[in-house]
Amino acid sequence: IRKAVEADLECIERLYEDACDYLETHRNYPGWKKGIYPARCDAEKGLMENALYVAQTGKRIVGTLMLKHEPEEGYKNGKWLTADDYEHIYVVYTLAVHPGYLKCGVGTELLLFAEQAAREEECVSLRLDVVKDNVPAERLYQKCGYQFVGTVSLGYEAYGLPWYNLYEKLFKRIMRASTAKMAYCLLWDQFPFMNFLFIKEEYRSKGFAKQAILSWENEMKNQGYKMTFLRKVLSDKASGLHYNSKNQQNEKGDF
Repeated sequence: IRKAVEADLECIERLYEDACDYLETHRNYPGWKKGIYPARCDAEKGLMENALYVAQTGKRIVGTLMLKHEPEEGYKNGKWLTADDYEHIYVVYTLAVHPGYLKCGVGTELLLFAEQAAREEECVSLRLDVVKDNVPAERLYQKCGYQFVGTVSLGYEAYGLPWYNLYEKLFKRIMRASTAKMAYCLLWDQFPFMNFLFIKEEYRSKGFAKQAILSWENEMKNQGYKMTFLRKVLSDKASGLHYNSKNQQNEKGDF
């Protein structure tokens, strides 16, 4: 898998066309239409934005996708797991696999590549959308660890595509150690309690605290906890609840 170059455009266009031809004779889950979407102009735009990648086996391009730091307009209505800081979020666009290579793991490898690219840039998550009831694609995303976060309109009703399901893959480490620190424990050995969250001054008011809390809540949910607690300082003299009984609190972890 590599960055696309201008010489790849003809092959990518042919891949799009072959995929649309295949969908015309099978169930067209994504609602793609030959010459409309995806089309060469989409690949050209992705190349111009330095966002276009291809999967190649031998000399043949068998898959492609785009990675961008910008969302669809309708994403603002999603119930995302992280704050909308798209400088630290990648969005997956136009993941396509040549029909001759379906069920060969190409789609999975493209998503793994996207995840690695996101981690290298210290992104907090990957986001994507899929036409509602596109069962094969949703199975792939769920298998790769993406979580369903809601259904929204992306403005494509005119094409017979009124609803899209949103998915997000959250990375456990959402910020550098030099940026923030969080610690939590278990109250009465059963309730996760955040007892410490510190954000360095230069990173405050930029959404990092919200991202940290959402990440922690999601991690606790994945571990089977149904409820979480945290403490909020009300004033210089009143710092909230303190639990320091050995029967109430056990040191649990931090990140």
